[in-house]
Parts: sequence; structure tokens; C-alpha cells
Amino acid sequence: MVYIFNQYIHPKKTVKKGLTSIYGIGNSSVEKLSYSLCFNSGMRMGKLRPTQISLICKYIMANFTIGSQLKKNIRQNIQRCMKIRSYRGSRHKRGLPLRGQRTHTNSRTCRRIRNY
Repeated sequence: MVYIFNQYIHPKKTVKKGLTSIYGIGNSSVEKLSYSLCFNSGMRMGKLRPTQISLICKYIMANFTIGSQLKKNIRQNIQRCMKIRSYRGSRHKRGLPLRGQRTHTNSRTCRRIRNY
């Protein structure tokens, strides 16, 4: 098992699949990482040498916000919107869709769970 950023990654998974299991890293992030470090994203995690794993960790630390820090930033942004009483903040507070989606026939679940 490969352990990166509080996440166990199975050695038979490809680098692309393994790294996307880390919160905050997606497919495009893995492609940027593999291009800049010059290795194939189709390699297996078990085939990586410890030096390659440390290079991956250093690159991720330098270029991406991941894990609990990213979750904390998202939560702070939502709290800020609610504090300044913006439209988005009020929608967050009521548990309704934020980005102009239709609510007459859709989003029934969120309206039923949070009935104010």
C-alpha cells in the first residue's frame, strides 16, 4: 500500500486513479503533474520508486490545496457568504440551489429535508 496525504492507495491502481482518490486532485491535475514530472500516468502505484513518490508529494504540496485544508477553505467561503448576507449565502442557509436552477419541480429533496 502506498500512503500519500492520509490516503492509502492500492498498489495495483494506476497513478491517475490513485491520485484522483485524494480530495482536491482531479484528472486535469494529474495530467499536469505527470507532464511536469515527466512520467506516465498509466503506471501502477506499486511500480513507483520512493524518490518518485516523494517528488509527487512535493509537487502536490507546492501547487495544489488538498484534503482538510481545501475543505476548510470551502467552508470558510460559504460562511463568509452567509455572514455578508449575499444571495448565495441565503441560499446556502436555506439549503436551496445556488446557481439559478429551477426549484418549482426540481430540488424537492433538499426542500423536504430543510423545511423552514
